[in-house]
Amino acid sequence: MFSRRHDDLLADEGIVEDASVVDPPALYERWRQTRIEPNTVQVSLQQPLDRIRESGLDYALTTDEAEQVHQGFLFPSTTALYVREADIQEWLDLVAEEGFVGGGNTELRSTDEHVFYNAQTVDDVTTVSTPQLIVDLLDEDGPAVEAGNRLMDQYHGLDDE
Repeated sequence: MFSRRHDDLLADEGIVEDASVVDPPALYERWRQTRIEPNTVQVSLQQPLDRIRESGLDYALTTDEAEQVHQGFLFPSTTALYVREADIQEWLDLVAEEGFVGGGNTELRSTDEHVFYNAQTVDDVTTVSTPQLIVDLLDEDGPAVEAGNRLMDQYHGLDDE
C-alpha cells in the first residue's frame, strides 16, 4: 500500500509499527490530508439506487448509502458514488436520459482508481472498502463524521479497548 519510505515516515510519527496500524485516527487524518480530491458533479435521479444498479457500469457507493449498508447509523439522504473515469460520458448520458445535472440527490465522483480497491458487494449494491468509506465519512460534516468514527472504532477494534 505504501512505499518503504512512506512506511518509515509513518513509523517515525508513531502511526504504524511493523506495518500494523497502531494509531488509526492519525492514519485516517493523514489519508484525508494527502488524498486526491475527487471531481464531482451533482445530479438528480429518481430512485438513484435502481438507476445505478441497472446501468451496468462500474460504481462504488460511499458516504450515506454505503454507511447504511455497513453500519446503519445514518439516514441516507444523498447517494454518492465513485465512477471510473473511462465511464464518465456514459454516466452523463444516463443522467441526461433519466435525470437532471446540477443540484440533486446524487453525487458522481471520479478520482484515482484506488477507490475501487477491495470494493464490496453487500445487499446487491457495490460499496467502497471499509477504510475508504471511513475516510470519505470523516471528510464530510456533522453526523457523517460521527458515523466515520464509529465505523473506525468497530473496524479497528477500538471499541473493545
